[in-house]
This record gives sequence, structure tokens and C-alpha cells, in this order.
Amino acid sequence: MKQFIFLVVLAGAFTLFNASISSGQTSESQVLITWEASTYTPPGFRGKALPVEGSLVTASMEVFDSSGRLFDLREQTVYWYLNGKLIKGGIGIQTVIFRSSQGTQELRVQLPDYSDGILVKTIEIPVVRPEAVVSYSGVGGFIGNSARVEALPYFFNVRDKKDLEFSWKVNNQAPDNLASPEFLEINLPTGAPNNFLVNISLSIVNKNFTGEAASKLLRLILRK
Repeated sequence: MKQFIFLVVLAGAFTLFNASISSGQTSESQVLITWEASTYTPPGFRGKALPVEGSLVTASMEVFDSSGRLFDLREQTVYWYLNGKLIKGGIGIQTVIFRSSQGTQELRVQLPDYSDGILVKTIEIPVVRPEAVVSYSGVGGFIGNSARVEALPYFFNVRDKKDLEFSWKVNNQAPDNLASPEFLEINLPTGAPNNFLVNISLSIVNKNFTGEAASKLLRLILRK
């Protein structure tokens, strides 16, 4: 019985200890940095647009004090650093815009005169390559003797898909029946045998910067 009481007391003390640690963590001021990249994503995309080399990124910050309330930064000195280099600083500078380079970008904000001491927050922003996706409603094969596929560009450094050039090939041949640049209609030849393979290749290029490109290959098989 004594051992049981001792364990209960010990467990209670451990719980109080943990609570005091959590309380100490939440009592500190917190810095929140949010960011968005100006790269293109298809309509309906629910993810986050990621930056590519050369694209613009807008970052903003807020500070929440020890009680969880939004802190007024209009009189605070704020410094922004990108990959260790100062890019902007001054009174109340809560937003910064920069152009991303290769590799992960390390963004740091520093408030040297904050009432609780120097306040610093660092985040990492991934920089990716553009992606090309061939969207098809079937599952790896034809529905009947035809198929319709769509080109979906992701993370290109453009604001409108009109600035992108779409190129298709079907079994290494350029099609001549494009309804629009983003869509491709495929009609199988009469008498195509079972397991007939069709290789669909897509290439997307930024018209304003031809070095920015992506490609994708989709294989469809006729199942009878």
C-alpha cells in the first residue's frame, strides 16, 4: 500500500513538473514567419506554391507576447537576413521581398531591442525545380480506343500559363490534332492489338526563360 501511495505521489509530482515546463515554454514571446512564392500552380491546387531559382518570395512576420497577444512592432527595429546576409532593416519592417537562389534559403529575422532581450527566428525555405504533370482520369490504360490527357505545370516562374510553351509527343511523333496546347486527344489505330503501348511525353518551357523547363513521360496500355 505504501509503495502504491509513493508511486501516485511521484506520478503527481512528475505531472506538475511537466506542466511547469510547458507553462515556461508558452510564457515566452513567439515569432511567426509566413511566406509565399510567386510561382504558378494550376487552379484548384491546395498545396503551397514553392519557389524556384529566380522567383520572388514575400515573407512577413508577427510577434506574440508572453500572454499570446499580438505585439505592436511599429516602433521596433527589425533586421532580415537571407543566407547570413542582411537584406533589409529598419523600424517596423515586418515584410521583406527577395529573389530566391539555388538551394534551401535560410531566412532569419532579428529584433535586437525587444523588451525581453534579443528576439531571433530562423526558418528554411525549400527551392525546387518546376514540375510537369500529365493528368489522366484512367488507371494506366485506355478507356475504349481513345484517351484525353492534360498538361499541368507546377512552380514555373510565371504569373500566367500563357507564358508557357507546351510540347507533346506520342510514340516519338508530334501530334497534329491539339485542341489546345494543354490538352491532347489520343485515338488508337483501328485493329490495335491487346497490350498496345503508347508513350506520351510532355515538355513545358518558360517562354521568357528557356532554361526553365520540365518534362514528363506517361505510358498507357490498351487492355481488351
